[in-house]
Amino acid sequence: MEEISSTKRRSPAILSIEKYLDKEEKSVDKHEFYNGKTRKTPGSSYNHNKIAANIIIALGQTFDINQLSFEVISSDQKVFIPKLYPSVIS
Repeated sequence: MEEISSTKRRSPAILSIEKYLDKEEKSVDKHEFYNGKTRKTPGSSYNHNKIAANIIIALGQTFDINQLSFEVISSDQKVFIPKLYPSVIS
């Protein structure tokens, strides 16, 4: 018969947004933050990055042609949107 461990699993600590930003600044990996918890986000594929780059270019050109004062940034920019870690933000 297998022995049952008497140790309890600990829940991950709830982080403040300030603590998350501090840890993320020092981290090599990118993480999502939601309700005080973090999770590592996977790396993107070549196809994903190519599609995102094409969208960034198209949006930038459209904004320039139409003289709209919007900026297009890549997915490496941290933004606060409650349930989303976007690939492209305009």
